[in-house]
Amino acid sequence: MMPNNPTIRPSAAGLVSLDDPACQAPALAGNKAATLAVLLRAGFEVPLGLVVTTDVLSSGGDELPAVVRAALSEVPDLLGPGRWAVRSSNTAEDSAQASFAGQFETVLNVDSSGLAEAVFRCWRSRLSDRVRAYDSDRGAGSMAVLIQPMIPADAAGVAFTTDPVSGHRRIVVEAVEGLGERLVSGATTPERWTIEEDGSIGAPSMAIALTAENAQAIGDLARRVEEHFARPQDIEWAIAGGSLWLLQARPITTL
Repeated sequence: MMPNNPTIRPSAAGLVSLDDPACQAPALAGNKAATLAVLLRAGFEVPLGLVVTTDVLSSGGDELPAVVRAALSEVPDLLGPGRWAVRSSNTAEDSAQASFAGQFETVLNVDSSGLAEAVFRCWRSRLSDRVRAYDSDRGAGSMAVLIQPMIPADAAGVAFTTDPVSGHRRIVVEAVEGLGERLVSGATTPERWTIEEDGSIGAPSMAIALTAENAQAIGDLARRVEEHFARPQDIEWAIAGGSLWLLQARPITTL
């Protein structure tokens, strides 16, 4: 089911709605969720969600706190019936210094019976060996967890407002059919589109996931995000049922 972004006012302790101004604080919601909260308030098409906050998660030691387990039972009433995407939102990721892209956990297509386990996996992923190896000097930060309705994507991918390899000022769009996790995991090779500053579009020889119109819309979205934050951006997006959704935004750290 597509989210229709109603205003939600969660009452469960430890859960904060993505449309709550408090969610714009990275110390509470982690950088990923805080950035999406800012963009949602600015009018971008961000799916609504709930954030399990850093402070309530840090109170649990090595186990998911009881207050979190109790709050999660209210998620179907607050967000509508699943399935959901459960995603890490760490205070160290998506910063100008380090992206931590792919280092923390994401669990997709989660139903009610698996929600607590998915939140626990995301929360504990800050302690993984790959995170330690990625940036042992800075540490893994504090973890919040973001819960959003699954987007039944027809196509998904990423877009860069500056070419991350050459540094040239052009938009690079990478797309796959279906869920974007197939791209992130390396399970498939994406089709690659480019949009130059003069508006000309470079299309792949075999375009399956996107049309030129889709690519242009994604490029426009990426550029608007860049203008909002006043620096080059790397975004994640999904198209479902003709709607374009913004799933993540972060500074490009490779320039």
